[in-house]
Amino acid sequence: MEEAHQQMLQKKMEHEVESLKLPQDTSVTLERHRRSVLYQQKLQANMQTQTKVIANARQFEEQSREQLVEATRNEKIYQRLKEKQLEAYLKELDQLQQKETDEIAANISRRGEDSSKKNPHQD
Repeated sequence: MEEAHQQMLQKKMEHEVESLKLPQDTSVTLERHRRSVLYQQKLQANMQTQTKVIANARQFEEQSREQLVEATRNEKIYQRLKEKQLEAYLKELDQLQQKETDEIAANISRRGEDSSKKNPHQD
């Protein structure tokens, strides 16, 4: 959009210069020439300002792109960390369940041994 504005200013400048190129038999008044020069100076100043605006917009765009890349990189790191934490949690949970299962099996085994010691003639 800014570049289109710059092009429009350039076209206005070209049109103004062309309007001063009248046929040989037509004369340009001093006042008309003075106004044309002032108008061209104003257009030139506007084009310089527009060039700065475009440069600033491009710089802002580049900074925004860099921030987006950094945010995307951080998001990927966060997701990997989250996945690793979930894996560690599930592994710990599995180990706790295995330990509980082993304890239950050991208790059942002990009860069986205890009951067979109390009643040795049961078999």
